[in-house]
Amino acid sequence: MSVNTTLSVTSKGNVSGNPSVNDYSGTWDPALIAQLEEHATSPYEREELDSLTSISPESIEAQISANLPAPTPPKSATSPELSKKNASAIVEYMRENKKDTITFDELTNLSQDPNATAEEKAAADYFTQNPAQYFLIETRDDLREDGRSSIDNFQQVADGNFSIASTDEMNSQLAAATLATFMVTHTPNIETTDTLSSINEGDLKNLAADPSNPNTEAAAQYFLAHPEVYKDIETTDDPRPDGTASVPELQEYVSKE
Repeated sequence: MSVNTTLSVTSKGNVSGNPSVNDYSGTWDPALIAQLEEHATSPYEREELDSLTSISPESIEAQISANLPAPTPPKSATSPELSKKNASAIVEYMRENKKDTITFDELTNLSQDPNATAEEKAAADYFTQNPAQYFLIETRDDLREDGRSSIDNFQQVADGNFSIASTDEMNSQLAAATLATFMVTHTPNIETTDTLSSINEGDLKNLAADPSNPNTEAAAQYFLAHPEVYKDIETTDDPRPDGTASVPELQEYVSKE
């Protein structure tokens, strides 16, 4: 006879196994254990049964808790005021540590650094929990997203020269920056290295239906759902709407929002 002592957690949070167990707060069914002991024919089988009855609900709970995944920290709320405040803290940190640039990974490390001040950790948390905020800052001077931002970019936000809207959900500023970045890094023709200088409504429809790049997909969907915003952008250089928006027009819109 072989006794299976594998435990599992039921959908109700109780513990189940084979042999069966009473409710989570109980112990192994004595009647079942007695029946199994009657048929145990070797010292090894009896030893297995002894080990079963010695398992307490507390030890089971500890084992379950140890195997639970760490909770994901909640996404924090964003606002222009919070972006300005936290950018200022990052600027101070970079100055004190003589850093001209800072990467997203370095911000992640800073948020977990026991030697960092509470203000520094909170600021790093803000940008790592809201990567769209960092994206808008790091692509401020160079649309080619590389995960690295200069101190000057953070300084512009801290000084209020570049206001970042809430990125709790897709908005016009984030959508414009996302499309601009896509355009300067995307090469539609594999035979050349030419990127997109402009984008039209047909391109938006294609991007909105392409799940391979979720961020670009969401940005395109935003403009299709808000045609008045897209018209405002595409008529920046020419008041006669033609459905085509350029990279400079998208960049200018990001800066003025």
